[in-house]
Amino acid sequence: MSTILGTIIFIGILFSSVIPMMLVMKQADVMLEQGKLEVTRRDDEGARESLELYPIPDLAATHFNVTILNTCETSIDIVRVWINDTLTDVTATVSALDNEQIGPFPIQVVNGSSFDVRVTTGRGNVYTAQTGILYYQAGGWVTETLGIRLILPSRPGKGARTNRWLNELRVTIADEEGDVLYSNFSMYWAISASENFFELESAGDYDVIVYIWCKAKDGYVVQHWEKIYDDVHSIMWPMGEAILEIKFVIDGDYLIV
Repeated sequence: MSTILGTIIFIGILFSSVIPMMLVMKQADVMLEQGKLEVTRRDDEGARESLELYPIPDLAATHFNVTILNTCETSIDIVRVWINDTLTDVTATVSALDNEQIGPFPIQVVNGSSFDVRVTTGRGNVYTAQTGILYYQAGGWVTETLGIRLILPSRPGKGARTNRWLNELRVTIADEEGDVLYSNFSMYWAISASENFFELESAGDYDVIVYIWCKAKDGYVVQHWEKIYDDVHSIMWPMGEAILEIKFVIDGDYLIV
């Protein structure tokens, strides 16, 4: 009888204490693994983030507007804007492969002032301005970087290409006076996206011309350079962005700007 009673007491203790404790521990393990997966997912999303930051000051030197270009395929939340050591909390979302302008952010300047503009995203990444540190000197704005970025998205693989284009391109850039600043600069149309930055000394109008090397095909007897892009672009700094991006797609035998 005592053996049966002891067994019943043991089973009672097992079900009332030990098993619930094991279930709680199991639930804690599950929550821990879920937390690890969530951290890993946030880290992966943060690693995939990519944006470009362009601060635009006004001529009266009273404030900045900030243009943010999202260059990745996920939306990005902007939570803070830094101008030097001054922090401003913001709420802005830049959709995938889109852009957004936020501001104005007030500033105070004297001759020789410098401004380091950064943003922090909701995933904790910090990005600095593409144009570097901005300076106010002799009553005007000066940027560390001014120029044109030429971007060609990815091309088809070797087996998928049926057009007459080859991979080599030549780029010429001339200013509004007709002076050639870059002559027949070589670029290559890679399977991954290709880009090159052309630094310039001042704002103004610039004629961008792109040639591509062609096969002897489709009525062409010899290989030759063929013009596929010729357009004038204006850098309006400081009333606009200091770095101008030009993107175009070569699809088959056609150019899509």
